[in-house]
Amino acid sequence: MIMKRSEASWIEKNFPNTTMVDIWEGLHFVQEDNPHMTGEELARWYDSI
Repeated sequence: MIMKRSEASWIEKNFPNTTMVDIWEGLHFVQEDNPHMTGEELARWYDSI
């Protein structure tokens, strides 16, 4: 999801069960700019539920 840092901070503060991961900057499809980290973080999240 693409959003401003202030919006992400608000979500993190108000929805404590949300997992936030900074995958750095992307051009358009951020999951394609850093596919390995995206996959690793999704796997880590899935294993935690």
